[in-house]
Amino acid sequence: MNYKWIISGVIVFALLASAYVYWKSSGVKIPQALVFTTITGKKVAIKDTVFLVNFWATDCASCIKEIPDLKQLYNKYQPQGLKVIGITMYYDLPNHVVAMTKAKQIPYPVSLDLKRQYAKIFGDIELTPTTLLINAKGEVIFKKIGLFDLKTLEIVIEKALTI
Repeated sequence: MNYKWIISGVIVFALLASAYVYWKSSGVKIPQALVFTTITGKKVAIKDTVFLVNFWATDCASCIKEIPDLKQLYNKYQPQGLKVIGITMYYDLPNHVVAMTKAKQIPYPVSLDLKRQYAKIFGDIELTPTTLLINAKGEVIFKKIGLFDLKTLEIVIEKALTI
């Protein structure tokens, strides 16, 4: 009997169950009229779409470590309707954000949160990285403070995109 598969299955189930419990208990609902202004001046709306939000900072090692996984998620699921946005913390200097975005070749939109308005909307986000997945109804269905597990997040995204 292959115990590694059983243990992996139990871990994935526990992670999904805790994500579901968080979603049901959080009560956080994101306004469907929310529009982000990116560092390039473009407007990004979240209305009626599955949306991945990643709060990060240029001086956060874990945040930088997550960028390749975020790029992978964006490239894989954006054609299926997933929107991704990176939101930098209020204390991050805009020129640092622009430089990091170029250096890491971030393909998804990035927005500054200089007045903490986005952090407040998403439940007073204070720690980085914080990643949230919002379903098409504006409900937070996944939240992770710290590094997220790519496989777990892919499962939640795929489920959200099929509903």
